[in-house]
Amino acid sequence: MIVDGTSGWMLLLAASAFVLGGLVKGVAGFGLPLVVISLTSTFMPIEVALAINVIPPFVLNLWQMGGAQGAAATWKRYSPVLIGLPMGIAIGAVFAAVLDASWLVGAVGAVTLAFCLSEFAGWRLQLSPAQVSPAGLATGFVSGFFGSLTTVTGPPLVMYLLAAKASPETFRSALGLFFLVVGFMLTLAFASIGFLSPPLALIGVLMAAPAAAGMWLGRRLSKHVDASLFRMIVLMLLAILGLNLLRRAVFA
Repeated sequence: MIVDGTSGWMLLLAASAFVLGGLVKGVAGFGLPLVVISLTSTFMPIEVALAINVIPPFVLNLWQMGGAQGAAATWKRYSPVLIGLPMGIAIGAVFAAVLDASWLVGAVGAVTLAFCLSEFAGWRLQLSPAQVSPAGLATGFVSGFFGSLTTVTGPPLVMYLLAAKASPETFRSALGLFFLVVGFMLTLAFASIGFLSPPLALIGVLMAAPAAAGMWLGRRLSKHVDASLFRMIVLMLLAILGLNLLRRAVFA
């Protein structure tokens, strides 16, 4: 299937990127778009890379969310985030439709590098119970806005849940629901601005398979591999990719 600025070798490389992204998500609970977009945008048009990354996270997060019970618990505690996300996505989509491709590449690189630096530095915000709701609305908006530009929404949401002192089980379930909402909204937004054509949507559906395989393997490996070492290696690779994307945006 060779469509919309893709070729056979691009799709094979993209499938490999989804396996790696799924592997990271299986170990850490997040990181699929961060890995996939950072890799695929180096060998295919940024608009195509963004489009085919919309549907696989949506599918995987149905798996991660933990069913209706997990969704209900997340809504009860973190509903401001779920209100802010679609607001940010709607406004961000307007910018994504008019920005030059080099700006989108730069946005991916900047978000990737900022996330890596925050993790390397060990920055951890702390929220009081009274701050959880207003911070959730702001986090949802910011995450949705940058999600429309890059499909990467994880860093602000991860930092917010850590700051809100979410338990590991709540952390995984909440991220699953957050990303599920993001996936649905991004599908609508990207279709409305012409990024997500039917052929690219079909490619995205097909890419869900290697992503799921990677996630399954990541969950298995997480029981036997030192998670902190694995995470550090991933962060170092992402930092290199982020710097390269910024270089491309500046010197394009």
